[in-house]
Amino acid sequence: MSAQLERYKKIQEMYHFTDSEIQQLHYGVSILWYECSKFILLGIILGLLGRFQEYMITILVLLPLRIFSGGIHFNHYLSCFLFTGVFIACPIYLQNMVSMPESGQLLLLLVCLITTAIVGPVASKKRPPLSRERYRLFRRITCGLLLLYIILFGIVRTFPGENICLLVIVLQTIQLLCAKMVRKGELHEKNNKRSTLQDV
Repeated sequence: MSAQLERYKKIQEMYHFTDSEIQQLHYGVSILWYECSKFILLGIILGLLGRFQEYMITILVLLPLRIFSGGIHFNHYLSCFLFTGVFIACPIYLQNMVSMPESGQLLLLLVCLITTAIVGPVASKKRPPLSRERYRLFRRITCGLLLLYIILFGIVRTFPGENICLLVIVLQTIQLLCAKMVRKGELHEKNNKRSTLQDV
């Protein structure tokens, strides 16, 4: 760990990065490593189960939304891996159970868009805080992506992986709401602790 910190210190001195920039770099590299290893392992597992094509559709829809809107985060790799595995398996294995008319799909996607616009993004507490500009930018990108899906669902009657796409968007919106409630609870606890300390 100390060798890793030493490396980042050298990079900071070499390129004149601020503490905030080096913190963002460290976070970005560690997330890239964890996410890549996690998705490669899940790809191998679902590939062996004969579901690789559906897995790729799920990832292509989920990743852009997840990157810019955030969601639930875990402190340990195993818990994160298991949650992601279950999250990805749900649209793949439940896709044939979804039967909804086009108007219902569009209404559901519109609800997801409005919810995401109000709630998101929800960043990990381990991540360096987002500036107000980046927060707004990420929200606009996420809403833009959802708007594209609404247009796609409105124009194209049926397309491969349609139910998977719908389920991924709905599940991402639900877990975004859950993440927001968790973060609000954490902030409420912190505020209570602060006020208690001030009273003492």
